[in-house]
Amino acid sequence: MIQELVVITQKDVLNLNDPDVDELEIRDKFRNLNIRPMFSNMNSLTVERESFTLTEQENNFIDQHFYHAFIESNEIEHVRELLSNTKGVESVYIPPPGEDPVQPNYNSERSEQPNCTGNTPSFVDKQIYLGPAPYGIDAEYAWTIPGGKGERILIIDIERAWNIDHEDGASVMHGTCIYNDSNDQNNDHGTSVVGILSGPHNQKGVNGICPESGIGYVSTNLFPSSENGGIANAIDRATTCLSEGDILVIEVHRPGPRYNYENHSGQLGYIPVEWWPAEFKAIKNATSKGIIVVEAAGNGNEWLDDLLYFNPHPDFPSTWSNPFARGNMDSGAILVGAGSPPPHVNGNYGEDRTRLFSSNWGSNYGNLIDAQGWGESITTCGGGDLFFRNQNSKYTKSFGGTSGATPMVAGALACVQGILRRAGKTLLTPSTARELLRRTGSPQIENPNDVGIDVNGTPYLKRIGNRPNLRELITEALKMSP
Repeated sequence: MIQELVVITQKDVLNLNDPDVDELEIRDKFRNLNIRPMFSNMNSLTVERESFTLTEQENNFIDQHFYHAFIESNEIEHVRELLSNTKGVESVYIPPPGEDPVQPNYNSERSEQPNCTGNTPSFVDKQIYLGPAPYGIDAEYAWTIPGGKGERILIIDIERAWNIDHEDGASVMHGTCIYNDSNDQNNDHGTSVVGILSGPHNQKGVNGICPESGIGYVSTNLFPSSENGGIANAIDRATTCLSEGDILVIEVHRPGPRYNYENHSGQLGYIPVEWWPAEFKAIKNATSKGIIVVEAAGNGNEWLDDLLYFNPHPDFPSTWSNPFARGNMDSGAILVGAGSPPPHVNGNYGEDRTRLFSSNWGSNYGNLIDAQGWGESITTCGGGDLFFRNQNSKYTKSFGGTSGATPMVAGALACVQGILRRAGKTLLTPSTARELLRRTGSPQIENPNDVGIDVNGTPYLKRIGNRPNLRELITEALKMSP
């Protein structure tokens, strides 16, 4: 199996014209191991600094140079030790593979319903999340306003793969940034996410939240032959395709330190990818350019304010600081948690807008979570438990996790951006979008059986934020945008 190895240095060691680089040993090792720059512009944030404020810690961190290589798993630890002892290398670490942040029981509980015949019916009546607040995000209200279907906004989804031939998705999967892994047959997840965002309004299948937004997609799978792959590299590639006010969706989470960074059958301990240095830098680069990054908070059932997350992985650079604290290091991303849907929708998962959790997964929570979406019972493309005629004509009523919640929030923001653009107003920035999501929306409901206790014995709400309410969000956005 091939794994990614991340290498961080203080200097651009591959720049032959840099008079400060005299470590011939490191250059030889980089060339022999085919270690290449991870980002399209090694120090891309430098061009943004006049208009974007960085903390001193972020400056020191961003100034470092990031490289990566793709190494066989039986050799990667030896290579890591070799490079760690090389002059000029600041840090070498092996990130755990990312996974889809969909609830673990999704694949085991659903079953395809074969032999459906005739035309695909409309499932819009099952998409309660499109309707009025508090049960839905009131996308239907946004559609009544010019630009409210996400007009002239580009969204790029970051994850493994998509079925670009799905009947309710192919027409919207367009744009200038298309890097799919057609060999990965596990493409239901990406297809479901795109259905929530941009399913066309065509009287069959599902309606997307922002059907007039352009959709691009960049796979996180590793492509050693083209020297591309990995989550941070995918974010960087997407950033080059997006403009100020566009939206980047991160549909990946990773196993964190709670269970020694090991992938396992459940998802307990999985956390947002921005905790790792390379992904943090890639996200920070995007938000510094005015791109709104909407990131799945992950399904690890973790309190992200826990002191555990202030302790770096032993292989991280000395400049790293806990981004979950949003103090010295803040990626600028919007973090999305998973809340219960209304009780009358495909089962009862608890009171509406309470935090979802079970024995083997649960929405991560904490002060940095900005908003929530539905985390269960989402009707969208893919799956096949609702309708299945063939691989290109299948639908689910059970998508969820922070996987399902994240595109709900991203879609709501695309509707707002489309309205602002059509009205000739200033688009939301990453910071104003985050602030509005926190200030508006249908409030999280506290579950008395799901209360945290801090180190002082004080109870606290396991925060996943408010569910977006587009009627409020649009009103407030129009007020604050000149």
